[in-house]
Amino acid sequence: MEKIKLQNEELEILNINQRGNLLEITFPQITNLTGKDLTTIELFTVGGINCALLSGYSTIYKVDGNEVTLSNDGAIYTEPNIIPHEELPIEPIIDVDAELAADITAATTLEELKNALLGKNGIAKVKGRAK
Repeated sequence: MEKIKLQNEELEILNINQRGNLLEITFPQITNLTGKDLTTIELFTVGGINCALLSGYSTIYKVDGNEVTLSNDGAIYTEPNIIPHEELPIEPIIDVDAELAADITAATTLEELKNALLGKNGIAKVKGRAK
């Protein structure tokens, strides 16, 4: 298994990806990096060969289970502010009678849908105007 070395501590990792200013590290278990010196990270192959030196990723950007993302620009992930909204009532765009609604629902091809809406003479069966 690959490893990273933070100062004198070696940690096993499953995966490591560099994406722009972010460094994503997946550990085999949840790993707390808070308070650790992240300024220099050494990457070792499965065979123990030092293959990369990553520096500057000193900010914990995001933690998601066993995946820790570090940033090299001080950025920290913030959850998007999703404002819940009430269920909006669904109003039909056009009024259709029960027979036409059944024909539309039963249509399985575009041709059948066209025939349901326009009829054989090509004149729209829908009456009224869109809301």
